[in-house]
Amino acid sequence: MPPFATKEARFMEIETVDDFLAFDCARRYALTGEVPAQVAAGFDLEPRPDTPPHDSEWLRCANFVVRRSGPLRTAEAARAQ
Repeated sequence: MPPFATKEARFMEIETVDDFLAFDCARRYALTGEVPAQVAAGFDLEPRPDTPPHDSEWLRCANFVVRRSGPLRTAEAARAQ
């Protein structure tokens, strides 16, 4: 996801088990508000219950938004923190 971009769950495509696991993690963070500090450092996740749901072969769930809150971090920069 590019820096400072926003994407709604209803438009996310899930093609692999890895995609599903990442999506499900983001969904849980967005819907519970319990976002780990490492994730919150680069992303804002929030529910959007007033919009159409995500509906795919993998699952149907309430919509949420993922917003990258800063520039891309390199692995080297993450280790330095």
